[in-house]
Amino acid sequence: MKLAFICGCGHTGTTLLTTMLSTHSEIYTPYLETWSYIYKEYEWILPTLIKEAQTRKESMFLEKTPKHIYHVNKIKEDYDNCKFIFCVRNGYDVVASLEKRYQDFDKAYNRYIEDTQETIKQESNGLIVKYENLIKSPGQTLQSICKHLQLPYETRMLNYHKMRLPEWSDVVDDANAMMRFEQVKKPIYKPKHKRNKEQCRSPEFDEIMRHFGYRL
Repeated sequence: MKLAFICGCGHTGTTLLTTMLSTHSEIYTPYLETWSYIYKEYEWILPTLIKEAQTRKESMFLEKTPKHIYHVNKIKEDYDNCKFIFCVRNGYDVVASLEKRYQDFDKAYNRYIEDTQETIKQESNGLIVKYENLIKSPGQTLQSICKHLQLPYETRMLNYHKMRLPEWSDVVDDANAMMRFEQVKKPIYKPKHKRNKEQCRSPEFDEIMRHFGYRL
């Protein structure tokens, strides 16, 4: 069974993208953020799920834990020839979304900067997927992802919100997983966040935005 991992900064569309891909006939995802490379007490979860997946009919196992962006090299060592997808999004929207979740601007801002700087370090190891492209041109974006995963494109992925799918869970933050599941039940839409552009601006923030071609 082939393996693929989706990671990057949280609130960049990782749950939406994984949900869409999970409807592909050749992809199996456990709908669980395992955190297996973050906390020692959870390190058994991912290999257990992969072993169980070997008995399934699908040809690819897909796991999504955003914080695994810090462990891409170790995952590559453990699983030869695995594929990576790194999600990115306009920094103003990510910080605003994270701030709404944490009720703490500094925590939201620091997570965006740190996680996205790590994504930049790792981008040569996988495929960068912009949230805005997924929203604006889902078919085209999913086609490029399928090409990266070496799977045929299936239009059924565009109808993910019409299917009865498992509920997302998260070994660390299950309440947030439930909120994300409610969001991905809906057709593709662009959430509106109150941006605080002046507060976000810094040399680090500006560098990230320019790197991915976002307008300051």
